[in-house]
Amino acid sequence: MNVLPSYTVSAHADITVESPRRRILLVVECQLARNVEEATETRRTLLGEGYLNVPDDAFFMLAFSTEFYLWKPQCAIDSLPTLIAPGRPLLREYLGARNADQVPWPLKENVELGISCWLRDLANGMRKPDPTSDADQMIVKSGLYELIKGGVVQTDVPT
Repeated sequence: MNVLPSYTVSAHADITVESPRRRILLVVECQLARNVEEATETRRTLLGEGYLNVPDDAFFMLAFSTEFYLWKPQCAIDSLPTLIAPGRPLLREYLGARNADQVPWPLKENVELGISCWLRDLANGMRKPDPTSDADQMIVKSGLYELIKGGVVQTDVPT
């Protein structure tokens, strides 16, 4: 029996990042999953079943407390993530170890808060990409960092 991962059915994206001209560049969904297979299946369900409307030219990220999975624009619905970065180091930085290391995992709302603050700091120039941060380097290597400079980060956005 194939069991789908749990996900929150929502007509809202947890986080969006828009260009300075208000074009959606990145849609982020914060979920609970344990591995790349669950991340791929969660993305397939969210996008394929129409729970989230992600523009074809936008990046998509599933942010879990353990790892961040990023897909470049126009990836096939069943594609594996383009880039993966550990999530816990960044969440410890933004949420503190007590919140980031909650067992079995941090609250979805805490993950959303940490990710939105991180992306806002990158977009507004408050944070320069750290060469030792896998999460920062994922954003740089994907080409997303240059696109989001001066952009707007929003939470709980209707899709």
